[in-house]
Amino acid sequence: MTVKPFAEAGTNYLEVINELTISACGCHMILFTEYLADPYTQYQAGWSLLLITLVIALINLAFIAVLTLKSLHKTGKYQHQKAKARRAVEITKK
Repeated sequence: MTVKPFAEAGTNYLEVINELTISACGCHMILFTEYLADPYTQYQAGWSLLLITLVIALINLAFIAVLTLKSLHKTGKYQHQKAKARRAVEITKK
């Protein structure tokens, strides 16, 4: 990748995946025009488009869940260290 709009590598790759998905969905839209007259094929293309949308939504949700869990872990670790330091100060005051 030559342009990296985000600081994290994972977010940059997710952006590329999302862009490729948008391109694939755009190509699918051609199948719903008069170019393809067979309704059954259009019906199957619709299911294909739905599957692509579902998969990318699940990928994005999983990515968000992982980032949220990492953030919660980091926050919890920080809070634990803060409480531990507070207890150490209380013990030295006694």
